[in-house]
Amino acid sequence: MEISNVTKNKKREEELMEGEETIHEILAKLEKAEDPISDQNPYYCYQGFWVHKFVLKGIISFQTQFVARDDDILLASCPKSDFSGFPFSVEEENQGVPKKIEQLCSLENMKNLEVNKSGRHYVGIPNSSFYRKGEIGDWVNYLTPQMAERGKKLIQEKFEQSGLMFDF
Repeated sequence: MEISNVTKNKKREEELMEGEETIHEILAKLEKAEDPISDQNPYYCYQGFWVHKFVLKGIISFQTQFVARDDDILLASCPKSDFSGFPFSVEEENQGVPKKIEQLCSLENMKNLEVNKSGRHYVGIPNSSFYRKGEIGDWVNYLTPQMAERGKKLIQEKFEQSGLMFDF
């Protein structure tokens, strides 16, 4: 039992060290501003926001370790609910609560609600205008090529220093 814990602790320690190296590599690439009170605690511009070094380490650590699955809708899967601090009970899982939440929050359900099919927004826009097919590539039916190019440039500019790559 004790040897197993030592092995697990060693492995976790190695993972943390690798994560620290990744964080330092990312920090080295970001724009930096000194803290006016203490020069030992700099702020970094990360994804358009100025973030304190200690907060940024947690954000980067989470982003590098989190892997979303294609079938996760609004992160309603059980392991992720546990991570959020509000895990589903065994009874809720057996009753299909996560699946019900997924269905309630689905784009298909939301766009088919009567309130979203009829009536108008207070500025006069029909409520039905707020939902589209919600399918990959459907944007071509709603954006002009100029709008799409502007959005593409904006996304590339904002995420340039994050190391994320997007295929358009």
